[in-house]
Amino acid sequence: MPPPSYKAIEDYGIIGDMHTAALVSKDGSMDFLCWPVFDSPSVFCRLLDKDKGGHFSIHASVAHDGMPLSKQRYLPYTNIMETRWIHEQGVLSVTDFFPVSNHKSPQSDRHLSGYCSCTEPGGNRWKTGAKHSGIIRRVECGRGSMGVKMELFPAFNYAQDGHTVRCNFQSEEGGNNLQTVYFESPQERLQLDIWADNRREEQGLPKAVYHLENRPGHLGQGLVADLEIQEGQSMIFVLHSPEKALPGPTQLASYLSRLESETFQFWTDWSHKCTFRGHYRETVERSLLILKLLTYKPTGAVIAAPTFSLPENIGGSRNWDYRYSWVRDTSFTLYAFLKNGYDEEAEAYITFIFDRVFPPLTQREYTKEQHRPFLPIMFTIRGDSEIPEFELSHMDGYRGSKPVRIGNAAAFHTQLDIYGELMDSIYMYNNHAKPIQYDQWLGIRSHDQLCD
Repeated sequence: MPPPSYKAIEDYGIIGDMHTAALVSKDGSMDFLCWPVFDSPSVFCRLLDKDKGGHFSIHASVAHDGMPLSKQRYLPYTNIMETRWIHEQGVLSVTDFFPVSNHKSPQSDRHLSGYCSCTEPGGNRWKTGAKHSGIIRRVECGRGSMGVKMELFPAFNYAQDGHTVRCNFQSEEGGNNLQTVYFESPQERLQLDIWADNRREEQGLPKAVYHLENRPGHLGQGLVADLEIQEGQSMIFVLHSPEKALPGPTQLASYLSRLESETFQFWTDWSHKCTFRGHYRETVERSLLILKLLTYKPTGAVIAAPTFSLPENIGGSRNWDYRYSWVRDTSFTLYAFLKNGYDEEAEAYITFIFDRVFPPLTQREYTKEQHRPFLPIMFTIRGDSEIPEFELSHMDGYRGSKPVRIGNAAAFHTQLDIYGELMDSIYMYNNHAKPIQYDQWLGIRSHDQLCD
């Protein structure tokens, strides 16, 4: 029997910001996150190793009368996730999202925000990834009172790097609105800000007890918190890079509320562009929202999946890294975008193709003795085709499915059908979005000669 602590893959939801994505289970545990972009090393990977993979969990804790019922949903037309626990003792909800916004403010450059400037004039959209965003987890009690258990155990660089922890707690017991914890590894740093709030000043703040803990398999301490939240009280956990700070305590509550409002507005505005009017509209819109999440905003590349090494069969060895952009898969994604009113996403990918894919194949002159290279079947989110594959032997794999792989050796395969799929993508874009420019037609002509 598989270990009971591995959750079913279908019990996870996804949140993201078109730079990276996180998987959150029905019981409120964030068990997968690569930071800061899709193909970066993992920070949380309990999905692939239950003991040392790392996680960020928030869940209801009751002392008696059985476990609370948990439910999970997306807020309508958004990629904002809500997990709710219902019990006789009370109702608890956790709202999870990456801030996303189209509005640039004077604070965007120095503070955590959802605004991405990578595609602005002068922005470097090919760099590794701007750490402008983060994860916000808002915990709120809607009725009665509920105990809450929070655990944050990062496992940097695919659980290979140790880390140190530094806290600014004035007291292990709450009483301060804002607490901050810093996690630092040799290659990466994360900051957790914890904000306690209430609707009525006379109500007081949630009770909170924090401590650091060592656990077997982990290469650094984790943070554990026991909370008691009453109706009207809330706790907000913000995980982000120290490169982007938060405003001071006097402005923080309104700032976090604005980030959530702008994120909700971003996703609802995007969803309402959908032109599909047939049956199963909600399912189609949800599928399009997921495809949008898998689009790397700085370059327009669309990845196949945000995860690596999930098995085709439990216990099997066909465990591949899908955090890359396949020419074949993306041609079908473009069709879905174009047929449902999302020309901008299609244009971003076509630009990615002409900027990064065509030039190495068409601009160089080859002699008769030289062979023009084949079109790679996949690319990184930055347009590179060199994707070496490695095995992480220290990780157990999902329910014991080994080996755990990163990178993808299939990048060096030759697949002749992708020429047709790429040409079909360009044809659909030319017909349903914008006409292809003259210099782009020259690249297509060279591509067509390459096919011959």
